[in-house]
Amino acid sequence: MLWAAVAISSTLISHSGYHLPFLSSPEKHDFHHKYFNVNYGTLGLLDYLHGTDVKFRKNVAFLRDHAFFSLTPMREQIPEPAKRAA
Repeated sequence: MLWAAVAISSTLISHSGYHLPFLSSPEKHDFHHKYFNVNYGTLGLLDYLHGTDVKFRKNVAFLRDHAFFSLTPMREQIPEPAKRAA
């Protein structure tokens, strides 16, 4: 019963799209939906072993992929890099 509660909570947090304080980050899952050939696993170990997280690790979303303990949104703490003018 406890496992089911944890699994459902994790699924709700991952699919909410919100990076809430004190909870796990949805960044990895959001990146998976943006690029369908990355971040298949739940814990990330198999993604690391098979190299399906290389694109994610090179992206700024990887820096945001952790729980935070502030009320400042993570996208403000670690903003997107400025785009270069062509």
